[in-house]
Amino acid sequence: MARENRLNFFLFYWLPVLSYCCIIFILSSFSFELEEAENLHIDKFFHLIEYFLLGILASRAFKNSFPQVSVLKYYFLVILFCSLYGLSDEIHQLFVPGREFSSADIVTDVLGVSLGAWGYRLRFIKSRSFS
Repeated sequence: MARENRLNFFLFYWLPVLSYCCIIFILSSFSFELEEAENLHIDKFFHLIEYFLLGILASRAFKNSFPQVSVLKYYFLVILFCSLYGLSDEIHQLFVPGREFSSADIVTDVLGVSLGAWGYRLRFIKSRSFS
């Protein structure tokens, strides 16, 4: 692959993933007083949506970067990458005043990523071949 093609590939598939990860990191840097929201578990809903979108973006990037990979390996790569990012984000929150590490958030993140990867695959199957 020519240098220009690799750059275009990175910009098209991986820059959205990295940019979205930066947005998550920045949002996690803010201190929030969400006692009421936590009682309603609205923060889990936000985590689910946030990581659902990351799952879609990562699925798109991984599937186009490794088209020969089996579906099982594809799911594993996407979920592993996004889950490790979610874990690092929770560790980051240990250093943010008013924020804390939450294993429940990690579980919600993994669920969101899994749904995003599955949803991307379903959409991909309808429009193209996805082995």
